[in-house]
Amino acid sequence: MSLFTFAVLALLAVGSAAGMLLRKNPIHGALFLAINLSAVAALFLTMRAEFLAAVQIIIFVTGCAGPRR
Repeated sequence: MSLFTFAVLALLAVGSAAGMLLRKNPIHGALFLAINLSAVAALFLTMRAEFLAAVQIIIFVTGCAGPRR
């Protein structure tokens, strides 16, 4: 993995995590959470950990679906 790719994905993950914590609007926080989880999944893919990336995406999708009534 190139250093540039890692730096971009790491900055995206850290920046979106900070944005998620600092926003008062819950919709903006949820969007930053989506960016954060996607960046972490991309970091897993760059490390050739496809299973962990898939689990990360599955957790993201099931978390967005919410609880069933």
